[in-house]
Amino acid sequence: MLKLLGLPVSIWPLLILAGDVVMFGLSVPIGFALSRRTLESPWFFVDQFKIPIILMGLTYIVVLYVGNLYDHYQDFRRRESISQVILASLIGTLVVVIVFTLPTRHVIGRGFVEWQGVALVWLLVLWRCAFSAIALPLRLQRKVLIIGAGKAGQEILATINRCKNSGLVAAGFLDDNPQKLGTTIQGSPVLGNTGQLDEMIRQYKIGMVVVAITHEKSPPLLNNLVRLSFMGVQVIDMPSLYEVLAGKIPTDHISDVWLLFHSLNSAKVYYRPFRRLIDLVSAALGLALTWPLWILIAAAIKTDSRGPVFSARNAWGKMARPSTSSNSAP
Repeated sequence: MLKLLGLPVSIWPLLILAGDVVMFGLSVPIGFALSRRTLESPWFFVDQFKIPIILMGLTYIVVLYVGNLYDHYQDFRRRESISQVILASLIGTLVVVIVFTLPTRHVIGRGFVEWQGVALVWLLVLWRCAFSAIALPLRLQRKVLIIGAGKAGQEILATINRCKNSGLVAAGFLDDNPQKLGTTIQGSPVLGNTGQLDEMIRQYKIGMVVVAITHEKSPPLLNNLVRLSFMGVQVIDMPSLYEVLAGKIPTDHISDVWLLFHSLNSAKVYYRPFRRLIDLVSAALGLALTWPLWILIAAAIKTDSRGPVFSARNAWGKMARPSTSSNSAP
């Protein structure tokens, strides 16, 4: 885990990003060769058009980010994920064609852009599939805790055990039926009840909680799951995980409510990253335009009062105060 601007950032999305940059770099000479340009070499071509090529690469990265394709736990070997990569690459190519090759704003050859886009599609698919094939089974394994040891829980456990390369390893069950406590189901133990959820997550280092309860869930359990989700533990319902692993929806374990929320969440796949991107760009522009004002404000604060200009809060929400000696005045 790295820190960027004081925030924890996983190294895995950065690794995917680095691979995307390399794939884009490879697609440039391939696009040059396929478009049959008459320049001396692709390196001369790159030198002549380095600014448009850099902007093209940034365009592809933004489109991939908006498409939520930097989720390192996503299995890019799945048909749906491959389709998302291809669609995002084609959208990026369309944007590049419109921006750089329109007749009134001709910057770079359309033949090169089109062939480079075709090459990039296949290079990105190969790179993402290779990443998932290597990283998921070995480096990105996550322990899964299944809530509910009934039929739905047993079915998702069997599905996890069948998908050996998914990166998921079942740690066990939680169930409120006291008769199941201490038993073993398909080789996985029933570790405790739902009231011990926090304890089990810490003890077994759980990365994903699967809710496999088909009946109505208690309000304390729902509140706990929401809290854990905000703490970084992935919480997913059984039908959604089954759909990801098996490629189909378990019709015996879904309800009308699940179908509603599934449709709403699917519609937000592109909205959330795009909203985040707009927020970051707006904040950066705001800082760039107003930084002289902040310097004046900081200088005014410094001349008017003692102590630091900036104050930080600790994890408990209290203001961090500079240390004072015992001889300081009260």
